[in-house]
Amino acid sequence: MVSVDDVDRGDSTVTCPSCSDALIPKKGDLVSHHFSHKSKNGGGGGGGCAETALHRYCKEFLASRSRLGKCMEIPDPPTAGYERIWSIAGLNEHNRRSIKMQILSSKTELRFPEQNRFADIGMKAGLYLSGSESRGIPSRIVGAAFPIAVEICVTNPKGPDYIRDLASDGLAGLEIVINGQMVNERMERYPARTWESVVNTLLMPSFRNKRWLRLPDLLTEPEDDLDLFTRWR
Repeated sequence: MVSVDDVDRGDSTVTCPSCSDALIPKKGDLVSHHFSHKSKNGGGGGGGCAETALHRYCKEFLASRSRLGKCMEIPDPPTAGYERIWSIAGLNEHNRRSIKMQILSSKTELRFPEQNRFADIGMKAGLYLSGSESRGIPSRIVGAAFPIAVEICVTNPKGPDYIRDLASDGLAGLEIVINGQMVNERMERYPARTWESVVNTLLMPSFRNKRWLRLPDLLTEPEDDLDLFTRWR
């Protein structure tokens, strides 16, 4: 991926990663810098891109090997039905934001096992509790690792049919809302930051733009299986 900040005004050597049409960097004084397709509709005038550059970048970033072992901020961890796990983990109202989602493996285009449907990204993940050295609390995976479908929502959020398919296949689901307006607003607020760093922040450290589509199925039986306090290797 190439940032518009890395090319000169009028340079037409960059192509769209989705439709291969030439991209023209727009770097004026009134509108945030951006790329525009040289053809009217993209793809040589054949009806536009099937996938935006932002959507593609997000998928490739989250599926890259450099993300393995990294932790992603998530919406508040679930409570109902998870009380036994949280009590063993020592989770309470004061440290619930210490729970993150650790990426154990990741790839683009996850095919649902029993449905004719694909997710943007398929991950094997674990809920990770950040410990405290001063209090002698180790960092650890809480409960069992689980498969999760991660969706990048640029324009269209997932609906009830998609959520039902998640349940049918036993997949957890997480939706990350990110669009050009959000990126532009952050770049205006933090002008020293690059496009990539702003997008990466919205994908990983931020949690307010994420929502659970379906909560993960953590191990709850038998009792001994709850004591999974060693970090996943």
